[in-house]
This record gives sequence, structure tokens and C-alpha cells, in this order.
Amino acid sequence: MNNNKTMYWIKKILIVVFAVWTVFIAYKVKNPKRHTKTSNELLRKQAIDFSLVDLTGQKHTLSDYRGKYVVLNFFATWCSPCREELPDFVKYANEHEDIVFLGINMGEPKDEVQELVAEYKITFSILLDIDKKVANLYRVNAIPITIIVDPAGNVKDIRTGKITSPERYFDREIYNKKFKYRKKRTKK
Repeated sequence: MNNNKTMYWIKKILIVVFAVWTVFIAYKVKNPKRHTKTSNELLRKQAIDFSLVDLTGQKHTLSDYRGKYVVLNFFATWCSPCREELPDFVKYANEHEDIVFLGINMGEPKDEVQELVAEYKITFSILLDIDKKVANLYRVNAIPITIIVDPAGNVKDIRTGKITSPERYFDREIYNKKFKYRKKRTKK
């Protein structure tokens, strides 16, 4: 009888822990932070150079893109927020060829990544971080995470979580466009 009571309480505790974890994850997805504490120390410093291969086997080195803005987007195929932001990223990348977009897949098989590329008609390079070494260098502890590297090779911005309006975000961070927010009219 004592064993049944113990199992009952263990189940209750596990349910509570799972519920708290679910709420925490949902909050993180809905309320992305500008950057995490661990990635904060990378902001406004020289970006860490790396080399990865893309889906065709071509090697890409970050420093090869010096002189251009580079957008690094760490993602996984199973990540819903990653998938949700992809169509807007693809559209923006196609409209702004002066910006280098590099999608960095974290540790998944090449064929799964290729399916995602075909599904979303991704035209920018998708790099394979099979062993997650680059993700670890950039202290990626949640996905999606988007890092903007300026033409001088410095980390200009880090955004953790889904970017709901990539056009606004990139225009502001890269082109320094200012946006006026219209006030909502209240009915009298």
C-alpha cells in the first residue's frame, strides 16, 4: 500500500514538472528575448569564424563574407517556430541579394534537411553543423536563434526565438530604417 502511495505522488510530481516545463517553453516561444545571457557576451564583438559544408558539399567560411551583412539562422527541422519563420526569411533573402543568409542546421541527417529545403523552396545556403560545434561556439541554447554579423565581421544583433516580422527586423537592424508606429484610435 505504501508503494502505491509513493507511485501516486511521483506521478503527480512528474505531471506538475511537465506542466511547468510546457508553460516555460510556450512563454519562451511567444516572448523571444533580444539575446540570451550566454550569447550576450558575443554582442558587438568579432564574430567567431567557422567553416561548414552546405547540402551540396561546398565549404562556407564566415570570414569569406567579410564586407557584407551576414544573417546566421540556427534551426532544426523539428522546430515549429523555425518552420514558421522560414517562408518570410526566404522571401526577404530573395529580395535582398546584398545580404548573405546562412541557415545552420543543428545535427540532423542531410536527407531530412534536404526535404525541408525542398518543402520551403529555400534558395540561400543551408550549412550542416552535424556535431553542433558552431552552435556551441555561438552558445546556442534555444532555437531558432538569428545572429546578424556586420560587414566588419562584428556581431551586430542576436535574436532568440521566432522573428514574427523579418522584414521589419532586418530593415531596422541592417538598413537602420526607422518605423513610425500608428496609435490605435479609440472610439469616443
